[in-house]
Amino acid sequence: IIGYGWDESLWKNHEYIKKNDLDVTNLPVILFRKDLHMASLNTAALKLLNIDSKDGIINEELLRKIDYLTLPSEEEIINALNISIKKALSLGITSLRDIVDLKTYNAYKKIKTPLNIYKALYDNFYFEGFGKNNRDAGIKIFMDGSIGAKTAAHEDYKNLKMTSNQLYNLSKKYWDINIPVVVHAIGEIAIKETLFALLKSPQYIRNSIEHFELIEDPLIDMINDNTIISAQPNYLQWASPSGLYEHELGKEWLYK
Repeated sequence: IIGYGWDESLWKNHEYIKKNDLDVTNLPVILFRKDLHMASLNTAALKLLNIDSKDGIINEELLRKIDYLTLPSEEEIINALNISIKKALSLGITSLRDIVDLKTYNAYKKIKTPLNIYKALYDNFYFEGFGKNNRDAGIKIFMDGSIGAKTAAHEDYKNLKMTSNQLYNLSKKYWDINIPVVVHAIGEIAIKETLFALLKSPQYIRNSIEHFELIEDPLIDMINDNTIISAQPNYLQWASPSGLYEHELGKEWLYK
């Protein structure tokens, strides 16, 4: 059994779903949190996948190891893309960007649409020749995880996936072949390290920072003219009093 979309911030106790909650059945159960940075598994699923987790919760790198269980077929991808494209057109949207794996990137080649669709490719799916198409929008790189999964790089460096120097060295590989980077950064530590790396970017490369959630005022002044801030308004759903941000970060971060 595979499910998606749970959000503990909507519940009174703000507690994650744990193994014991799912052990009401002997069938393997995997429930992905809304942000897809965390999942809860029952005992049967843990045994089947040979995963050791005391409470049944896994996140980030360990979660990526079970991605293969949920990969859609090409037909399912094309169907989903067509539904999304139809919805976008109905709203008057003419251009959009999608962050994709290689399978989805190739599926787009089989779709005809008047939409301008720009595709950013996850770093681990890079292939030689990517970037030559003018609809190739960049390479996606992760600097941290999410607030809800407690994997955002916030107040300390324990959840930081790489330093600013490491990000620069990785990004330079793409900048040298005229490909921008699309950097996932949510915690203020991840954002700061990202901005330091992007300061060294060639001016003609238009990089972007995805999410850009926890902002301290001094960081605003570090944003280059060639850096796109891609922040999503849906994050406001967690910014209400007693919501996720207040519960996880404290009131001082509610409106940052």
